Amino acid sequence: MEIQTVRIITVLCSFLFPAETFPTLVTPVKDAQAFLLSAFYDDRQYQNSIRIIGIANRDHYENQGGKLYCHVQCEDGVHVEPISAEVHRDHFSFPYGTTTFVCTNPCSSAALSNVTVSTSSDGTSPGVRLIILNTKDSRPPEPEWDFTVCTSTMFNNFNNVLQLIQSLEMYRLLGARKVVIYKTSCSDQVQEVLDYYVKEGFVQVFEWTANLYLKLSTSWSFALHQADLHYQGQIAALNDCLYRYMYSSRYMVLIDQDEIIVPYKHDSWGDLIDFLGKMTPGANIFRFSNRVFPTDTYGKDPNAVQWNDVPGVNVIQFVNRETELESFDPKKMIIDPRIAYKTSVHSLLDHFGSEKDVDEQDALMFHCKGHKVISKPLNDLRLTHYETQLRLNVNKVLKTSNVNLNPSQRRNPG
Repeated sequence: MEIQTVRIITVLCSFLFPAETFPTLVTPVKDAQAFLLSAFYDDRQYQNSIRIIGIANRDHYENQGGKLYCHVQCEDGVHVEPISAEVHRDHFSFPYGTTTFVCTNPCSSAALSNVTVSTSSDGTSPGVRLIILNTKDSRPPEPEWDFTVCTSTMFNNFNNVLQLIQSLEMYRLLGARKVVIYKTSCSDQVQEVLDYYVKEGFVQVFEWTANLYLKLSTSWSFALHQADLHYQGQIAALNDCLYRYMYSSRYMVLIDQDEIIVPYKHDSWGDLIDFLGKMTPGANIFRFSNRVFPTDTYGKDPNAVQWNDVPGVNVIQFVNRETELESFDPKKMIIDPRIAYKTSVHSLLDHFGSEKDVDEQDALMFHCKGHKVISKPLNDLRLTHYETQLRLNVNKVLKTSNVNLNPSQRRNPG
């Protein structure tokens, strides 16, 4: 009887408090072996172009002469322009890769409204219609806030509730005004957390539906997992975020949901970037070294605040990090988005900015994850500097978001 009552209450709650409806991305172009996400006007460096972020079959466009056309709605009618398909070089040998489709703007930017992409120049083939963003009339005259966080895709029924909340609240403490998440799937509890943050206006979620059309890899390497597209399509998502918030945000933070760029000498990203800018005048691409804090191979800090009834990893508990890196340092970035044309996960692929590799004494990218054996661990307590306010913020979210902490699903973090 008790179980039946719980089920009835759950159904009623779902009816009375429905989940947020998120915008859906990734639309296939008929007979084109291509998928489109979003379209943007670009007049940087004396250009007059429409850039369309998408995913394409590399062989079809690089070797077989695949063609697409922009049908652009102008004040005096529809104009047709051929598309140049620029497959990004960081495809990691997967058959499909992130692609920027570029066509010349045939009308004044003030008159731009939408573009339809199809395989025909005469409109006989059905196409995909996209609203053109970042037009001169639609973009703000100045950035509306300082930091937007663009995260990689959320997938595999993501259920790390506690670490997600902690990461989001750390981003807030460090100066973020907006966090963007591309979601394929998550648990009901994570959905409740996302709904809370979306209603608050701090998080924007897009439904990432590439998995409906392509086999998405769970690895960065085609040799390790033969699929259609590199690691859940994260590079395409990051490029969409780059352009979508290019004029809203002064800086953009490109990281994963289990990563936090942490300053050592400053309390916030704003103070850190001001300091780095004075140290290296003209720099606008800041790259931070990655340090892993293993969650399953070292002891926990017994003095750390506990959330034992919340599923997920408690990042405050894990204070031992790696000191010796492997051959590759998977850096992450804070950038001025207006100087970037194409981004990958760890670096910009096409830009007109100036890079700075940030000294590890000034800041590091904390990566709290399992299944990592490290040598010469170092005890690093920097996150405890934020612990008091982080605890208050996390508790507030847990209280006001009404996350359903089902006792049968509870587990100790880590």
